[in-house]
Amino acid sequence: MDATKIHSFNSFVRMMYAYSTPEIARHDGWLKIGDTEQGVNKRIKQQTHTADVIHKLEWKDIAMYRDDCTYFRDHDFHDYLTEYKGIERNDHTEWFRIDGTTLRQCFEEFASRDYPQKGLHYSYKLREEQQKPTMGRASSYGTPNPDLVRRSRLTT
Repeated sequence: MDATKIHSFNSFVRMMYAYSTPEIARHDGWLKIGDTEQGVNKRIKQQTHTADVIHKLEWKDIAMYRDDCTYFRDHDFHDYLTEYKGIERNDHTEWFRIDGTTLRQCFEEFASRDYPQKGLHYSYKLREEQQKPTMGRASSYGTPNPDLVRRSRLTT
């Protein structure tokens, strides 16, 4: 008898997490905030093990909006923290000056979408090589294609 098992998909649960590194003085008052699909403890160990850094898990929760059960990414939450809440961020990193209790409160507000979303600005910027192909295209939107205009005159 053939014992072949077919796995058509792998399920996952995206988790948000935050940890501190108590023995690193320059990180005092800062939390590393990220997301993972492989398990929080496994991910943190990947980030801290080889550098022999002691960490303290401050918080974890499912990275899912409460109203429609869709997942979000850590950069969505990062943007919310910096742009909406004014939380200080160490440039180009996932380290934020925030305590665990405040972070939990911010996360609940964000995941519940319990805040005015007007004016929220996301900090994603296209790299230079991404901007070049799009330059000039936006101005052509809404400009009638002469071939289509000619064809529509012939059929009416």
